[in-house]
Order: sequence, then C-alpha cells, then structure tokens
Amino acid sequence: MQAYHYTAIDQKGQVRHGHIEAATEAKARLHCQRRGWVIIKLDQGALSENAKYKTKPLPVKCLALFARQLANLLDAGLPLLTALQTILKSTPIKSPLYTQLNHLLYRLNKGESLQEAMAMSKKAWGAVFFSALCAGEKAGALPTILNGLAQWAEGVAHLQNKIITALIYPTVVLAFSGGMVLGLLLGIVPQFEGLFKTLLGANTALPPLTQYVLGVSQGIRTHPFIIINIGLITLAALYHGIQKPWIQKIKHLALCHLPLIKTPAQFTLRARLFKTLGLLLSSGLSLHEALELTSQIMGSSTTPLGRSLSTVLIGLRQGSTLGQLLAADPLFSQTSVSLIEAGEAAGTLPSLLEHLGEMEAQAAATAISRLLAGMEPALVVMLSLLIGGLIIALFLPVMELMGALTV
Repeated sequence: MQAYHYTAIDQKGQVRHGHIEAATEAKARLHCQRRGWVIIKLDQGALSENAKYKTKPLPVKCLALFARQLANLLDAGLPLLTALQTILKSTPIKSPLYTQLNHLLYRLNKGESLQEAMAMSKKAWGAVFFSALCAGEKAGALPTILNGLAQWAEGVAHLQNKIITALIYPTVVLAFSGGMVLGLLLGIVPQFEGLFKTLLGANTALPPLTQYVLGVSQGIRTHPFIIINIGLITLAALYHGIQKPWIQKIKHLALCHLPLIKTPAQFTLRARLFKTLGLLLSSGLSLHEALELTSQIMGSSTTPLGRSLSTVLIGLRQGSTLGQLLAADPLFSQTSVSLIEAGEAAGTLPSLLEHLGEMEAQAAATAISRLLAGMEPALVVMLSLLIGGLIIALFLPVMELMGALTV
C-alpha cells in the first residue's frame, strides 16, 4: 500500500486536499472518482509526520457502530489490522468514518501503536473515545473496552435522539405558525389596507393595533432583502460562533437557570457525567485522571457543573473521597451520593457510575416528555392568540365603520 496526495474538486466546486492509501495510482484515482471528485493533481508520497487532519468530530452513531464492529471482530480472533481493513471494506466511501479509517490503517501499517495512529486525528475520534482506547491498548483489554465504548456511544446517541424527537413537534408548530403569519402579512393584510383606504379614506385614523400590523406588513414588503440578509447573517453568526467559549457559557447558564428546561438539562448533564466517568474508570484510568478528562469534556469551568468538578478535583488531591465531595454539592441527589459511596467501599465504582448514568438518562427522558406535554397546549394557545390578534387587528376598523353606520 502506498500513500498519495491528491488535489481535487468536489461536487460543490470546492477544492479538496488530502492523503489516501491505495495499492496503485489507478486505485487512488478510482477512490476519488467514486466520491464524484475531479482530480487535478495526484502525487505519490508519504504522509507528513506532523500532519493534523482538519476533520470534524465523528457522529456518535458512527463511533458506536465502529466500536461494536471492531469489538466483535477482535473477539472472533482477528488481528487489529485485519479487523480494521474488514470494517473499511464495509464502510461507505462518503462516510466520515472512511477517511479516518484510511488514515488509521496507514499509520498502523508503518508500525505505530494505536495511540500514536489515533493521536493525529484525535479531534475526530473525541477525547473519551481516544483516551479509553489508549488505556485499553495499554491494559491489553481492547475488546472489553470497545464493548464498553459501544454501550456508552449507543446510550449517548439514544439520549440525543430523545431530545431531538422532543424538539421536532414544537419546531414544526413554530415553523408552521411563522409561515402562516408571514402569509397573512404578505397576502391578506395588503388587501385589507386597500379596503380601508377605499371605505374610510386615506386620512382616517385607524386603531393602534391595526396601524402596527399594517406597518409590519409594509416593512416586510418594502425591504424583503434586508430582512432576509439579517436572518442569514444571524444564522451564519450562530453557526460559526456556536463553539465559541462565551456562547457555550451563555448556553450552559441558560440550561442551568431557565425554569422550564432546568430540570431536564440537569438530568442530561448528570447522565453524561456519570456515563463518561464510569467508562473512563472501566478503561483503567485513575479516578483523578478520569475526572480531569471528564471535566474537560463537560465544558467550561464557569458553569455550575464545571465548578463542581473543579472543586471535586481539588478535594481529591487533599485526600477526600468522591462520595464525601459530592455529598456537599446540591447538584447531586442523596441517592446518587449513597450509591457512589457504596461503590467506593465495594470497589465497584465504574459499574455503579454507569448504572447511575442510565438512571439519570431515564429521568431526563421522563422530564423531557413532561416538558413536551406542557409545551403542546402552550404552543396551541400561542398560535391561537397570534392568529386571533391579527384577525382582530384587521376587523377592528370594519367593526368601527359598521358601528358608525348603525348610528
């Protein structure tokens, strides 16, 4: 197998650069052509030792599937390289996992360890996945760790799916109501505006609510491109700034303090904390190492949970136990603290933390369901008030005219 550096144009017209591993130049070209790319340049050459692959983190579902497949193949007695090559053959070329497996196999074929090979694209694999696999490789328990990683990733993906599913209904309702209001403002309100000028005259004073609705309608019709550009700029700013530290800080503060979403958000954060910590401890990391890594994964130290983890790390250095430190923190329930203390005493802390993570995930799902059950009638009422207010604003002048005629 040889390494080739390519320069190609993808289906969107963007120029792409990268390295692929193939037996011949023809197969390297075929690899790019299957992706729908037009090759500009293809050179044979080794990958840079210090190359950092600019890739996005792999989806949790991809990680779960990869971990489960690799664990099963290793349990069946296949060597690591053969198992990875088998997974690569069954992975779609357009999958983000395909590129990472290519990089991984290339470096393993050079004689590097799994840790060294994955370190070049650590961002893609994620801190939890990378640290757990490295610890499993050192301990010689890679299949066991992979099964634990698969369970962890499947649990995270399941919780994410529950949250996304819960958000679908309110998102659809809000989009529908927004489209309906926009249609009324652009299609119906201008007709009433002309009717008012014909029946009441251009100089007749209209009710304030009617004037406001007519003004909004005129503004949208007069400056559509300005409004569209503002919307696009806002979306672009949110998309590119969502990972900024100050945006993350605002998001965490909102999740921890807004009354309606505070409870499900705290359940979700604790579920992530316990599952991640339990997995890292099962991988062979010490409690202090696992907590430090978990603290980095969970986010900013300025959030309540981040501050709690920082306090716990300081307390562990001073000789306190995890149960003692969490007992003084209001973020953790007495039940969780009791189970953690029992796990520390019995030496079964990793399994108990994973069990606690499952409990918190179920509690988060229940809290999300309750929140959704309350949001449905609230959204219906909001939509009714919005549409009803528009209709009242349009018919107020008509009712005043009818009252004047009856007099």
